[in-house]
Amino acid sequence: MTALSLISSNLGSVTSAPISVGPRPAVDVAFPAASDVIEATLAKVPDQAWERRSPCGNWTVRDIAGHVVGTMIEIAAIARLKPFSRDSAPPGRDAADDPVDAMHAVSGPARDAVRSADLGQPTDAMHGRRTVAEALAFPIADLAVHAWDIAHATQQQLQLPDVLLARVVHTCAQVPEEVLRGPGLFGPAQAAPDDADDTTRLIACSVVTPAR
Repeated sequence: MTALSLISSNLGSVTSAPISVGPRPAVDVAFPAASDVIEATLAKVPDQAWERRSPCGNWTVRDIAGHVVGTMIEIAAIARLKPFSRDSAPPGRDAADDPVDAMHAVSGPARDAVRSADLGQPTDAMHGRRTVAEALAFPIADLAVHAWDIAHATQQQLQLPDVLLARVVHTCAQVPEEVLRGPGLFGPAQAAPDDADDTTRLIACSVVTPAR
């Protein structure tokens, strides 16, 4: 197995052990895993927990749900080479009254869009001209990290599947620190316990700072 160690990357200096993964999984392999994880995590949120505070700044669980619904819409737009921008509305708006149904309504179209996309096609992305696959890298990581935020806020245990963990590790390790820690992306890395699992180490390296 080809290993990627975050100890020698942008993220690893605060972790107690390396996160070693295999080769970078393709987007059309990693995205279905991310979609499965976020949908399953939302489905397990108790009805009374949507207004609970999350680890993500001052966002509630409902706010994160709305944000990831928007991320799914963004993924479909990128895959279809369509413009996308987030407005200044409260993030929980996109979760509506039923965040689980809201996610179901957008996840299917996003899966279809990625499945049929030309992932090598150039497109205009957040940080300039990229291929569709490159433009999808951060939205996929966004789904993974926020699934953990929701799980943590609602007392769920979450271990990212290997294919998704590997994809997010590769994405983060290849991004310059000043970009990775920019507004609306990741905040300062946190130390993880010596006995932390790989998902916990990854989350410690990728604390999300809300864009709004």
